[in-house]
Amino acid sequence: MTQIRSPHLTICLSIIIPVYNVEKYIQECLLNLCNQIENTIEVIIVNDGSKDHSVQIINEFIDNLPDSLKQNFIVIHQKNQGVSHARNNGVKNAKGSYITFIDSDDKVADNYIAKILSAIQACPDLIQFNAYCFFENNPLKNYHLSQPALSGLYTVNDEILYEIFNKNNWFSWLRTYKRELLLSNPFPTNMTHFEDAFIVSKIFTEIQTIFIIKESIYKYRILESSATREKNLLMKDRLLNSCALLINELIQNTQEKKVFTIPLVHFSYIYIDESKKCKGYFVTNSNWRKISKELRKLKLDTTIVQTKRERIFFIFLHYGVLGHYLARKLSKLLK
Repeated sequence: MTQIRSPHLTICLSIIIPVYNVEKYIQECLLNLCNQIENTIEVIIVNDGSKDHSVQIINEFIDNLPDSLKQNFIVIHQKNQGVSHARNNGVKNAKGSYITFIDSDDKVADNYIAKILSAIQACPDLIQFNAYCFFENNPLKNYHLSQPALSGLYTVNDEILYEIFNKNNWFSWLRTYKRELLLSNPFPTNMTHFEDAFIVSKIFTEIQTIFIIKESIYKYRILESSATREKNLLMKDRLLNSCALLINELIQNTQEKKVFTIPLVHFSYIYIDESKKCKGYFVTNSNWRKISKELRKLKLDTTIVQTKRERIFFIFLHYGVLGHYLARKLSKLLK
C-alpha cells in the first residue's frame, strides 16, 4: 500500500475508487475529481490486480499533482479478487467519518464534493443523490435516474423507505455512508452481480436519518460490455447465481421487515427475465421452482410494490416463465 497522506490530517470524507483494467478512463475519473479535493478529503484507489496500464497512469497522475494534493491520495494494491473485495479493502483502510464510492470509468459533477460536504454538516446516517446515466456511443439514450421527490434531511420511516425502495436504484456509488454502516455490512464476496443491492437495502433499514440531494452530481457511464450486459454464458451463470443468492437473502430479510418485499419481487422478476434469455423455458422453470417454493411460504404484502408489472407477476408466481409473460402483457394493457 502506498500512503502519502499526512498522519496529522483529520479526514471527513473517504472516496473509494476500485480499479481494474480501466486505462481508457481512469485519468479522466481522477482529473474530474482532483480539482474538488480539500484537506479533509482522502481518495483511496484500490488496484484490483490490473493487467493493463492503469497503475502506471495512476502513479504518473499522482506524481504530477502539487504536493498539497498528493497527501490526499492513497493507492492500495491487491491481487485480482473482484470489486467487492476491493471496496471492502478500501473501507477497511478508510479514515473518513463518511465513505463514498466512485467507479473508475465514471465521472462526477464539479460540485460533487461540495454538495456531499454540505450534507455532512447535518450529520445524517446516509446521504443519497441522483445520477446522470450516459451512453458512451449513443448520447440520445442518456437519462437521469428516477428518484423520490424529496430534498433535504429526513427521519427515516416506512413511507420514505417504500418510496426509495420502489425506485430500485441500489448502486453503491449513489450514496455516501457513515463509516460504521459499511464496516458492519461488508460487500458479499461470493457474488459477481447485485452485491450493491445485497448491502444497501439492509443498510437502509438500519439508519435513522437520511439527507437527499435532488441534483444529479454523479455521472454513470454505461458500457455495452459492462458486467451486467455481458452476453457470454459463463457471465450469465454468475449473474443468475448472484441473483439467486440475493433473493435468498431478501427472503430472510422480508420475514423481519416487509419493505424487503419490494426488492424481492423486483429481483425475482429479473431472475426469470435473465434466465429465459440464456437457459430456455424448461431449465428456467426448473430453477425457478426451487425459489418460488420459498416465496410462496411468505405472506407478502405486494400492495407496497408500485411497479404494476412486478405486482402482477407475483400473482402468477407459480407459472414461472408463463407468469412472467402474462405480467408483461397485462401491465401493458393496464397502462
